[in-house]
Amino acid sequence: VGEFMVLLGAFEVDVPLTVAAGTGLVVAAVYSLWLVQRSFQGRVAEVEGMRDFGGRELMVQIPLALGLVWLGLHPQSVFSLSAPLVDRLTSLTGLGP
Repeated sequence: VGEFMVLLGAFEVDVPLTVAAGTGLVVAAVYSLWLVQRSFQGRVAEVEGMRDFGGRELMVQIPLALGLVWLGLHPQSVFSLSAPLVDRLTSLTGLGP
């Protein structure tokens, strides 16, 4: 939804740049799906000696997951940090209210 809203707003300002950005989004999505498929459904013989998910990986994954949940539930914490910069940039470019 967020990407769509950004592209919708950008379409009113610069159509060719928005088309390029939309194309980039589609190409990035296709590439990431291809990468995930190759990573998770590749040949088993290529990763026979690899260990399973361990404690070290879990220690990294937990803070990342908690941060993601926090940002999903409380996005205003990031918005309030970036608001002064956004206000300043919009006043410099003349796009603000």
